[in-house]
Amino acid sequence: MWKQHRVTIVLALVVGAGYGGHMLYRYVEIRKDFASRASKLVRPTKDDGNDVVEVGYIYSMRDEVFLRDDNRVNLIWFVKVPATSVRT
Repeated sequence: MWKQHRVTIVLALVVGAGYGGHMLYRYVEIRKDFASRASKLVRPTKDDGNDVVEVGYIYSMRDEVFLRDDNRVNLIWFVKVPATSVRT
């Protein structure tokens, strides 16, 4: 079997390794970009009608990496407001 399908197997391994290497490169670039953006300090600005007056805390955080669609990391924060017991 190896002698009959040697070219096909080698070609499939080369294509698979190339695709895996490309995805690894994209993942590393996304993480590097994420680290550089996370190191920047952002000061909150006060707006007229969009301010929040409740004090809350982040009880969970999740990040999703989209390698195929976009080269970005999507951060999701889950916040709880103890005064009203609301989770968002």
